[in-house]
Amino acid sequence: MASVVEIFKFLLKIDLRSKKPNKTNYGRIILIFITNFLWFSLLSLTIALSLIPENRENIFSEYENALFLLNFSFVLFSVEILLLIFTVLVEFETFVLNQAEIEFLSSLPVDPVSYGLAKYMNFLFFVFLLSFSINLPPTLVLLIFNLLGILQLKGFIVSFSYFVVATLVVIVTSNFVLLFMLFIGRGLKFSKLRKILLPAQIIAVFITFFVYQIINRLFSSADPSESLFALIDKIFKSVPIFVPQIVASKLFIFLAGLKMFALNLFDIFSIAIALCILLIPIFTLRIEMLKNIIDSSRTSDRGKKYIAFEIVKFLKKFLFKKEIEFAMYELVYIHLRRDRSVMVKILSAFAIGIAIAIYFLLFDEVKNPLIEPSSKANVLMLISIFFNVTAGIIAITNHRSYEARWIYHFITADEMFYAMNGAFKVLWHHILIPLLALFSILYFILLKSFQIVLLHILTTAFLTKIFFNIVALISSHLPFSQPIEKLSSIEKILIQFSSFFAVLVAVLFERGFYFMILKFKNLIFTGAILLLLIIVERYTFHIFRQKILKVAKWRTEEEL
Repeated sequence: MASVVEIFKFLLKIDLRSKKPNKTNYGRIILIFITNFLWFSLLSLTIALSLIPENRENIFSEYENALFLLNFSFVLFSVEILLLIFTVLVEFETFVLNQAEIEFLSSLPVDPVSYGLAKYMNFLFFVFLLSFSINLPPTLVLLIFNLLGILQLKGFIVSFSYFVVATLVVIVTSNFVLLFMLFIGRGLKFSKLRKILLPAQIIAVFITFFVYQIINRLFSSADPSESLFALIDKIFKSVPIFVPQIVASKLFIFLAGLKMFALNLFDIFSIAIALCILLIPIFTLRIEMLKNIIDSSRTSDRGKKYIAFEIVKFLKKFLFKKEIEFAMYELVYIHLRRDRSVMVKILSAFAIGIAIAIYFLLFDEVKNPLIEPSSKANVLMLISIFFNVTAGIIAITNHRSYEARWIYHFITADEMFYAMNGAFKVLWHHILIPLLALFSILYFILLKSFQIVLLHILTTAFLTKIFFNIVALISSHLPFSQPIEKLSSIEKILIQFSSFFAVLVAVLFERGFYFMILKFKNLIFTGAILLLLIIVERYTFHIFRQKILKVAKWRTEEEL
């Protein structure tokens, strides 16, 4: 057992390693915990409030209490399962197939079972962290609802039961995805596995957000007695069906002491199978198997051409002012394409935007943004675009590959600014502009008014560029240049949550702007406001440029 603990400590140090000597990097853990905790606090509170009927007295019966808990847990378990599938897919290479760790330990006389147990403990460490951050908010919401008298149940038992079942859901789902990926990895060369891994990750993000929107719509508008869960349970009451959320919700109700929706034999059998899945990874995470998967993945991307980049290269005379700008654009684009972790984060933000657009196209009503700028469609569009801004800038600024930092020793301060601007154009050309075009097409299809769509998208584009300049100014570290002094976890959290404040400001501005347009109906007034936005955008861009020039001057003085 001592060898297992020592291997586990070694694996944990590798995952938490810092670029500073003798330092442990806990920033990633803090970032994961705070981000998930805040997001699931908002999500669980929103779902709980939406499930309370207008006549609150009805919820005090045993049936209504049970139905509330079932609906509440069913929605959250659905979101959690999809989120976990995405997370394990994204982090599969990081936590399971760490090449340096596997090659080092494979050269030592390590017991296979001890390594498998230590590797599984290391995997579970991050799974438990993820579980705690996403399951603590719903647990607290249930406890608060019981203390306030909204639910008449034993609050501590209900909350504790939810936390236990939710943790079990997290672990079983994570193990299932882990075993599935290991099974595929044994049958395929990892080079082929990586080709299908990225699309699977992006599809998982899309489905997660898309399904959440649909589930939230169903549960926020349906009568509790005719809820989705009640419908499923009614249809399949006598038919064995394995829907993980339903089985988990029934187990939660059983542990909470309620007799409604009792467990049947099939549910018990499903729970037993799930518990067995908890032990299988110990015997499948063999170092020999992982090394074989790694050895089959040694491929090179040299000479590979990317269609999107070739199009930009063809138009570079129109898109770039200086050669150094295009050179840095090419450098950053290729590095981001090769770093799958960063690429997944950027494309995931883009996939969320696509999910929002398709959801409103198929399932929801899009209102005229000039009349109702604070409508759900417009707010979600702004959140999606602004979130892409922060995610992209953080990814480019904190990129983990610094082989290109030597380039700053051979260019002037002015060229350094163009290099920085060229790096950020990757985000504009491949994410933000396509996203703005997507939402403009969506609005045009649903509103069928070219003038309204043009004015709204222009206003949104200018507001996006202003927000982009401000975020770039705050986080203006040169790409590839500072391997140690990257953005801290607190800085990244503040930048990400600045998106919500920016959305609030943007909605308030659009409300005032569009109100004045509808009141005066004057093209001169409209043009004046758009001109004001251009001036503000140019001014923030100028400040950003001055900051980069100061950074360049500081670097020159430091080298001298």
